[in-house]
Amino acid sequence: MDLEGSTLGAVTTGKAEAVERSIHGPVDPATPASLLQGHRRVFFQLDPDSSRRLNR
Repeated sequence: MDLEGSTLGAVTTGKAEAVERSIHGPVDPATPASLLQGHRRVFFQLDPDSSRRLNR
């Protein structure tokens, strides 16, 4: 499936460590959302608890 021209989104609640690994950690199959780092157009919609470990 070619997703090059698509915009991808991820919604999460209450998983601050997993969100941090997904956005700032290495791309790793053990953290499936980390694969989104390689996509040009992706957004994460996070609740305050999920984003509490993000500082950049």
